[in-house]
Amino acid sequence: MTPQQARVLVVADPHDPGMRAVTVLANRIAPGTVALAGPSELAKARWHQTITASGTVMTRVRLVSGQEISPTVVWCTVEHMLADGRFSEADAAYASTEFTALVNSWLLSLGKGCVNIPDGQCCAGPSWGGSRWRAEARRAGLAAPDPPRATSGRMVGGGLSPWEVTAPFAREAVRVSSVLVTGDGVEGAWTEGVAESCLRLARAAQCRILAVDFDEQQRVCHAGPLLAVANGTHIRALARYLAAGAP
Repeated sequence: MTPQQARVLVVADPHDPGMRAVTVLANRIAPGTVALAGPSELAKARWHQTITASGTVMTRVRLVSGQEISPTVVWCTVEHMLADGRFSEADAAYASTEFTALVNSWLLSLGKGCVNIPDGQCCAGPSWGGSRWRAEARRAGLAAPDPPRATSGRMVGGGLSPWEVTAPFAREAVRVSSVLVTGDGVEGAWTEGVAESCLRLARAAQCRILAVDFDEQQRVCHAGPLLAVANGTHIRALARYLAAGAP
């Protein structure tokens, strides 16, 4: 795979079957377009980055395998970059923090070439918690109520520690459907209104790839850029999007 061919880089666990399926299918659609590399491979790679007079960033990465890629588009699905090596616990934490900061800076330097814009804490996109995602989903026009919560004064089962008895309780919603946003495309929405709202949420999060999960009452129970790709429809949608250069 030559640098000119691999214009899209997917940063993900190379052993993730869903991501592997997306990459293989994308390369069947547009041969040699998409490369897959994990954090360990990137940590051991040789990097060469050039910034032109116009501000354009050009990156060339040579992996340990000998494969050389020059991506213009990067989709990172890894929250934190874990350094791989024989480190002490303290050194491993330090190396991972530095590597995460490096990758965040690199992704931000790509501008539109970064599929999901990181916020400095998460390489895969915004590091919002569930409450923030639900609030943004409501602003986008989706039903996303906060789950009922309680602290004390409730009946609990036996065998719990004092902390568990008084800790906030939240009823977990069960996902029954999922909507996938890929650029301007939406898979899984049951109405145009839901599709438009999911697109608005993706734009608010600065994510061109975003998953929005719904419960049995069609309320948002989870949203974010960290998705487990197992749905065949979503695999095909992601493959088509990446093969097209992730516009």
